This record gives sequence, structure tokens and C-alpha cells, in this order.
Amino acid sequence: MVGFAVWQACLVARHLMPESAFLLKGLLLGVSGAGFSLWVFQQLQVMKFQRALRDDPTLAEALVDERYRHAVLRAQAAAYWILLCTAGVLMGWAAFFPLSGRIAAQLLLIVAVCSATIALLIYDRE
Repeated sequence: MVGFAVWQACLVARHLMPESAFLLKGLLLGVSGAGFSLWVFQQLQVMKFQRALRDDPTLAEALVDERYRHAVLRAQAAAYWILLCTAGVLMGWAAFFPLSGRIAAQLLLIVAVCSATIALLIYDRE
């Protein structure tokens, strides 16, 4: 999630900057690339873990129990409501200030991914 958030947040910040800030835009592009690389690495680790679960059913049964499934459902519900609230805030913002569709879509994507992941981390600890 960290890599994804850095990658997308830098793209949004880069898009909001004026054309005269080309050095800062270049720096943000580099940080965004590093965030993307971290996200790809994290996704490969997740795929490796899922393969291990698929190859060992007893391990999968031990790790993915009813409590975890319930935490996932609660996290998805929380992320849904957070995403709806964010869309409402963005619509209110767009009524008074200019907001491009690209920025709104990227912000919604960031909120959707991060809220679901953070909610799962919170609910899984309970």
C-alpha cells in the first residue's frame, strides 16, 4: 500500500503544479517511479504468498479462518462508505473550485485502495 500511495500521490501533486516548476515535477516523477517500483515489489511478494497458500491447503485453512473473512467483509464495507464520503467531498469541492476529472479519479483510486487496506489492518487486529 505504501508504494501505491506514494506513486499515485506524486502523480496527483505533479499534475497540480504549474508548468514553471519543471525541476520539482522531475523530482516528483522520480519519487513516483520509486513508489511504483516498491508497489510492484509488494505485489510480487503478495503473489508469492498466495502461491504458498494455494500449494499448502492446511496453511491456507489456518491463516484464512472465519475471523479473518469477517475482518475482510468489515473492511470492504468501511472502504465503501469512506469512498462514498470522499466522492461527496469532491463533488462539493468541484462546486466551488475547479477540479479536473483526472485528479478526482486518481484521488478516488487512492482513497479506495488505502482505506480498504488500512481498514483490514485495523479490523484484523481486533
